[in-house]
Amino acid sequence: MSKAIPLLIIGAFLLLGKKGDGSTEGNGDGGGDGTDDGGGDGPWEPGGLAPGPDTDPGPGTRPGGPGGLAPGADTEPGSLYPPTTPTPTPGSSYQIASGDTLLSSTGQAYGVGSGGTQLSLSKQVNLDPINVENGTYMMPGGNEANWYPAPQGRISFNPPYQLVYFPEIDGY
Repeated sequence: MSKAIPLLIIGAFLLLGKKGDGSTEGNGDGGGDGTDDGGGDGPWEPGGLAPGPDTDPGPGTRPGGPGGLAPGADTEPGSLYPPTTPTPTPGSSYQIASGDTLLSSTGQAYGVGSGGTQLSLSKQVNLDPINVENGTYMMPGGNEANWYPAPQGRISFNPPYQLVYFPEIDGY
């Protein structure tokens, strides 16, 4: 019985909505222009008000967002990420691929092999304001806890497909 009352009320509203010409403007005569002037921007439809403009871009509109430019992180409009390149390149963003690491991607971007220079450059990439603003950070363990200390930690390369920015660094 408790389910029947709401169903009856909904049915009554649907019947009332079909009376006249479909208008929700009420002056008692059933006349109107067939539009809902309740703040929407389209014609009246059974079951609700006319839809308004979609002001929420939803998930995936930011580089790295599910279903968006690249699955992973979801950034807000006005993201600071520069355009992406297919390989790590200074002055551009790179879409992380499965198996990438910060050290290997940094080495590829700046053309350096493993060692202290690669680690120094990866720390600069890690702390670049664009990556700090948009990046997903994690607290690394083992040696990385010393390489990328708190409070920031290291950019997470898991899950893949999010973006990382490689800044232009003098000499590279």
